[in-house]
Amino acid sequence: MTSKLTQLFIACVGIVLVAFNATASPQLSGTITELWVNDQGRSNVVFISVGTSFSSSCGATSVYLIIDLSEPSMKEAYAMALSASMAGRTVQMGGTGVCYQQWEKLKYIYITQ
Repeated sequence: MTSKLTQLFIACVGIVLVAFNATASPQLSGTITELWVNDQGRSNVVFISVGTSFSSSCGATSVYLIIDLSEPSMKEAYAMALSASMAGRTVQMGGTGVCYQQWEKLKYIYITQ
């Protein structure tokens, strides 16, 4: 019985440590340098970049955040990103700390200037 309780305790501690480790990326700012839609069979997602490298909670250094078009308000976020890209406007954006494969999902984007 003690062995089962020990295993349960270790599992709970592991889950808590993973939850505390899942922090969002820093706010990114700049003009949009890349927008990729449904890249290499990844459907319903958009890769977005302002060309700034950052460390994400997904375990990799990246220049991309993911706009998951199946999430609420993300189609609107994509429309905003596309208009900002076409107009050459500066955006600020940040991630959720939630991963899509090795990339972090977008939480917000807004146009500045």
